[in-house]
Amino acid sequence: MRRPRIVIVVLFVITIGFALYIPRIRFVTDTRDLAPENDPVIKELEETIDEFGSQEIMMVVLKGDVFTREALAKVDRLTVEISRLHGVENVMSPLNVDLIRGSELGIEIQPIVDSLPTTSEEIKAFRERLENSQQGASLVASNGQAMAIIVTLEPGIMATRRAEILAREVEALANRERGPEEIYVVGEAYMGYWASKNMRGDLRFLFPLVLAAIVLALYLSFRSLLDVLMLFASVITSIAWTVGLMAALGYNITMVSMILPIILIAMGSAAGIHILNRFHEEVNKG
Repeated sequence: MRRPRIVIVVLFVITIGFALYIPRIRFVTDTRDLAPENDPVIKELEETIDEFGSQEIMMVVLKGDVFTREALAKVDRLTVEISRLHGVENVMSPLNVDLIRGSELGIEIQPIVDSLPTTSEEIKAFRERLENSQQGASLVASNGQAMAIIVTLEPGIMATRRAEILAREVEALANRERGPEEIYVVGEAYMGYWASKNMRGDLRFLFPLVLAAIVLALYLSFRSLLDVLMLFASVITSIAWTVGLMAALGYNITMVSMILPIILIAMGSAAGIHILNRFHEEVNKG
C-alpha cells in the first residue's frame, strides 16, 4: 500500500466524523415505522386520524378505595397537571366528564360536578351520577375500586421523541401520587417509552459484553495483543461508520435494527480472523 500513514489518518478522521453523529440517533418504538409509507393500511389510518382526531391515548388508572376525598383530590390533581403537559390534546376523567342526556328540547349536556366533592354526601351523590351515566360508567370499575383517566395525545406525537418524554412525565406524576392507592400507566406511548428504555439498557449491557468476549477469544486464538487491537479497531470503525451514517441520513434505531451493532461485531470479527490467518500464513511463507 502506498502512503499507509495518510490512509490511516484519513480513515481516522472519517471515523471521528461519523462518530460525532452517533449521539443524534433516535430510538423509535412506533410500529408504524416498520411498515412502508405507501402501505394502504397506514394511509387509511392517517385518513381516520385526520377525520376523527387522534387515536393515540394513554390511561392512568387508580386502584383501591377511590371514592374518598383524598383519592378524588388525587384524580383532580392528576387531571389538571397532565392536561398542562406538552403533547396532550385532551384529558378526560370521572371529575370532568360531561353527562349527555335526552330532554324535551333535544340533548342536554352538563358537567358531572361543579366542584370537587369533599363531604360524604357529595361523594355519594357524585358516585351515583357517575355510575348511572353511560359516559361516567366507562371510567369507573363496576365494584367502585378503580378509576381511569384517559389522556388523548396530539396526532403524530408517537413518531417524535416528545412521546417518550411525555410518558416519562406522566409516570413521574403518577409515582408522586401513588399510595395507598395503586396507580398504573398504560398505553402505546408508555409501552414505547419502556421499550426504548429497555433497548438502551440491553445495548449498554450486551455491547461491552460481546466486545469483551470477542477480545478474549481473539487473544486466546492469536496470542498477540497487536492482532487483537487491529481487529478491535476494524470492528469499532465499522460500527461507527454504520450507526453514524444512519444518524446522518435521518434513520432511526427500531426494535429490529437495535441488534445491528451486535451483528456487526460478530461479522466483522469473523471476517477479520480469516484475514489475519491469511496474513500470518503469508508471513510464515516468507
